[in-house]
Amino acid sequence: MKLAHLFSQAINNSKDIRIICETRWMIQDEKGIFTVYERKPYQKTTKILCETNVTIIAVNYLLGIGSE
Repeated sequence: MKLAHLFSQAINNSKDIRIICETRWMIQDEKGIFTVYERKPYQKTTKILCETNVTIIAVNYLLGIGSE
């Protein structure tokens, strides 16, 4: 199953999905925008790393490959 299909099914069923990779996680809103967050250990705030509608860019940020 493709990632975009997984998110669209969840949105259609009013479910939330969060994909986690170490200290980063990715969600998708109803408009199709992927948001990648990061919160390192002992950090007080959560940082938004990326907001995009392109799946591969969001996944790259999730894996730490994207530019910061």
